[in-house]
Amino acid sequence: MAQKRYLVISMEIDDTAPGIVFKNLLKAMARSASVTVICPRIDASFLEGDVEILPIDFHQHSWRTLERRWRFIGCNPSDGAFVRKVMRLYSDLLGSRSYDALLTFTSNGFYAAIDLSRAIARDVLAKKWIVYSVDAIPCPLPWFEGHESSHRHLTGHIRSVCEDADMVISSNELMMEYQRNVLGQRFSGRMDYLYTPISTLCEDSSRRAAHDGLNILYAGSIYGLRRIDGLLEGFRRFLNDRPDAHLVFVGDVRKSYREQCRDLEASGCVEFHPYTKDIESWYSVADILLDIAADIPDDVFLSSKIISYLPVPCPIVAVSGDNSPSRRIFPDCYSIIHCHNNADEVYSALVSASNPGVVVQRKNFVEKFNARTLADRFLSILEK
Repeated sequence: MAQKRYLVISMEIDDTAPGIVFKNLLKAMARSASVTVICPRIDASFLEGDVEILPIDFHQHSWRTLERRWRFIGCNPSDGAFVRKVMRLYSDLLGSRSYDALLTFTSNGFYAAIDLSRAIARDVLAKKWIVYSVDAIPCPLPWFEGHESSHRHLTGHIRSVCEDADMVISSNELMMEYQRNVLGQRFSGRMDYLYTPISTLCEDSSRRAAHDGLNILYAGSIYGLRRIDGLLEGFRRFLNDRPDAHLVFVGDVRKSYREQCRDLEASGCVEFHPYTKDIESWYSVADILLDIAADIPDDVFLSSKIISYLPVPCPIVAVSGDNSPSRRIFPDCYSIIHCHNNADEVYSALVSASNPGVVVQRKNFVEKFNARTLADRFLSILEK
């Protein structure tokens, strides 16, 4: 059988949450195919096999400039000069080849990869064009509170750009249905979903370290519709039961949120630490893991944090709204305790999670979200 040949156009492939997903998918493709990658930044040291990297120069037409244009004015950021430059750089190379598929790796706010892919798809011989996004594109309307007109512009442009795609892949079933509605009836391609894999940095998180007190860990940034008001009130109540409890945030947290718990921070009950790649050391001293999603009904985002937590032998308190992906995907897992962002439910969830009798058995989910398992599923999707 002839070796498959893929052309990938991507945002940065780095150590961010989306970048790690893209790394896993590229590694899977490179196991059995020839892959050409066009992207602004990539550390190719993790790759093995037949992989060719075609960099994009930032100096003249920066992807970041296009992204800022999306965010501030919410309209089509297509930069014709930028696209022509890329085509001029690589037209001889790309035009002389045929590809089994053109793949776009993107996420919310990084749409230049889709615009560039559409332009290249018209000039490069590829059997199909597949768009894979780790996020809903654009985010659902509640995430655009106060910027509804921007959401309309973004939705219209995504619908227009992606109508030529043969397939659009989302990161869970709810997001896939949302994306189907965004693309509308004019989109005739196929839809599918691919769960975000457990980070390769966190697959062996069973190591435990001696420590004092009861540590409740949130490992990630807090932004968008993620709130901590109900969480803090529930935690204050929980301190009456467990005065040795510590609420630990590792990542970026809004200044206003830190001000809400200045007294708790002063007393040592709440700690804030900057983002770190050495998250394993924090997992090793955690007793309860905390996931904070948007507490709105029918949200489409499955937090990458709850996925990364799965191999860690600690109960998980998952804050989210009704019918959230985490509630639907982990409905009967007793070591994942779901609650809304209100004091009563958070308090009850913390009490349940601190019970020494909680048995943490998530082997089936660890396998389901394993990077190798999902990489194999991704390759099967490409063959459809």
